[in-house]
Amino acid sequence: MRLFLQSLFQQPVLAAEGTAPAGRRWEPAPRTLGIMAAVLIVIAALGLVQLMLAQPWAGFTFHAHGEVLRVAHPSLDKPADVRGLRTASGEEQPLPVWLAVEEPDFLGRYDAYNAFMAMQAPLLAEWQSGAARLLLADGRELPVTLQPRRLADIPAAFWLQLSFGFVALVIGAGIWVFRPQARDAALLLVTALAFATGTWTASVYSARELVMAPELFRPLSVLNHGGALLFDCSMLALLWSYPQPLGRQPVVRGAFLLFALLWLVDTLQLLDTFALGFYVWLLVIFLLATLCAWRQWRLSRADPVSRMALRWLILSFLIGSGAFVFLQVLPLLLGIQTPVSQSVMSGAFLIVYLGLAAGISRYRLFQLEQWWLVAWSGLFGGVLVLLLDGVLVWVLNAEGWVALGMAMAVAGWIYFPLRQWLVARLLNREGTVRHLPPGVVRRLFDPSTESALQQQWPDVVRSVFRPLVLEPHDGEQALAIVDDGLRLVLPDIVPGRHWQLAYCDRGARLFSPDDLVAAGELHSVAAYARDALRARQQGARLERDRIKRDLHDDLGARLLSILHGQNEGGMREEARQAIRDLRQMLATLDERAITLDEAARLMAAEARERLERAGLTFGASVPAPSALLLSARQYANLKRVVRECVTNVIKHADAGHVQFEWQVRDDHMRLTVSDDGVFELWALEQTGRGHHIIRSRVDELGGHVEWQRQLPTGCRVTVEIPVPAEGIVSAQVRAEENQE
Repeated sequence: MRLFLQSLFQQPVLAAEGTAPAGRRWEPAPRTLGIMAAVLIVIAALGLVQLMLAQPWAGFTFHAHGEVLRVAHPSLDKPADVRGLRTASGEEQPLPVWLAVEEPDFLGRYDAYNAFMAMQAPLLAEWQSGAARLLLADGRELPVTLQPRRLADIPAAFWLQLSFGFVALVIGAGIWVFRPQARDAALLLVTALAFATGTWTASVYSARELVMAPELFRPLSVLNHGGALLFDCSMLALLWSYPQPLGRQPVVRGAFLLFALLWLVDTLQLLDTFALGFYVWLLVIFLLATLCAWRQWRLSRADPVSRMALRWLILSFLIGSGAFVFLQVLPLLLGIQTPVSQSVMSGAFLIVYLGLAAGISRYRLFQLEQWWLVAWSGLFGGVLVLLLDGVLVWVLNAEGWVALGMAMAVAGWIYFPLRQWLVARLLNREGTVRHLPPGVVRRLFDPSTESALQQQWPDVVRSVFRPLVLEPHDGEQALAIVDDGLRLVLPDIVPGRHWQLAYCDRGARLFSPDDLVAAGELHSVAAYARDALRARQQGARLERDRIKRDLHDDLGARLLSILHGQNEGGMREEARQAIRDLRQMLATLDERAITLDEAARLMAAEARERLERAGLTFGASVPAPSALLLSARQYANLKRVVRECVTNVIKHADAGHVQFEWQVRDDHMRLTVSDDGVFELWALEQTGRGHHIIRSRVDELGGHVEWQRQLPTGCRVTVEIPVPAEGIVSAQVRAEENQE
């Protein structure tokens, strides 16, 4: 209570940073406050039910039918008109139709209200005498005999108003326990207490049979008026204070002083009619609160977060309170009959609290998160199991274990599925993006160039989150939710930029942690698509460079030899070699693999032909047939390396013999080309571009090459390249490829 009153009437005093507030007392945790609040609410509700069961009941159901009082009873086949009451002394006493009025202040004047209350005591005495008889218009008489009341005998109007007040208390207390130091949360709790006071007191006397003890009836009626006035005044104070104070005036204290004054005027009956002493003030305070709501809305124009949260509070207040004012208060002020009963119309105020729950779940109203609804619905589920257990034991006289089992079954089969559905609707789980739709992923991988992907990126982001604002900004920023959920910062797939998204789902909600996860997944997929495009483009560029190099080094050189050749036979041979080189390039493009032994025989045959034509002898140790495969790229590069080695020997070595040796060790293949000619390492740079071609080809294959001087004379070129494990396949797979 101390914590509640302090938050209501005092501004919080902040201690200096790094110091604890002087004299700070123990403050319970939200869980402790929540359990205490839940227990108190349940005890109050059970006490109200017990009070209702204690009211006099003879099995009648009275209601007004025009100007006649009508009654229903199990002994009657249909409702009958009532003429009066035969008292225990034998006298006949009329029963006016207004005895069945739902709300005594509907009588209009305070003197009529007092006369109504004055009739309660003598009628209750007759009801309790056991000798009174109800006189019907057709001459029949029904004995008035009090009997124990069961829960099933309580009218639905009582349960309806009990549930209205219960839900309001749960929501109001549920907000306050998480922010007990905040004035706005305390004011909201006051509105819930006031609403529950008004509905719960009315639930008892509006569900009475016909009469009630005046010493209970009148206090309940007074508390009902006090609850209505306190609700309006505290809502006025709340809309003045939240989300920001509208001025420095002590309006909160003034609102509660106004409540005390108006309640005193109404209770003391200082005016003649309820219209002037009660209902007109409900209308005036409602209009003042509406004015505060309009002013808050105007001031929140520069603060979209406050405006989006305030929208739920204002709409809930205007719809809930406005419906009661226009359907209940105004007809009574104008002296006409209300179109809806008060017990049903009090449910309009429930819209206020349900709207607050939705506002908290979607827009962090009162700075609470989505888990608020989940936490309280879980707590209420436990209370419901205990409540059902008690009711079953009480009503059905069931054993404890049977009642507990039935209560858990009801809660498990009815409440918890309903709770999950409600949480999903209020938290908008189906609208929150947790996993990216397949269509979004496909759109990110459809572009054929990186620039096209960059143009597609904002459209994809817009389709996933549907923001009202999507703007690019310079500078790199990490993925984050800023401005209390109003904006989402999303890194761009282009370095040095980021995007800012505002007003998620067309402004219907703020960004949530689920959106943050989805944005991270979306950016990861987009980055993967960008890297895949870059790898594809880099591969295509390397392939183009390779083709250009092959055309220049092989086909171009042979065509140039043909162009400047003098010997017709030599030109024919060069032409045949050019055709073979062209076929080799096409085979490389086809990416068809070749076994190592086959590749070695082909390269040895070409080298033998060239060397013998130049007058040199040749020897080669071709590897035995194996399942080791060389890719088309490996074969083309090795063939070019062998060709350059042979060319260098013919042009520069003055050798007589050349030897090829092939070796395979684990996952590496080694080729050695040796000759018996003249070689000096210092002269390697003077032999043209041949050694550069050899080195570049070997580097492309991930291997290395080494030139060594042989003793007594000659040169040895050692080429070693890795052969990945996937290059070793079975003979069966190779046979299948050949068949294709």
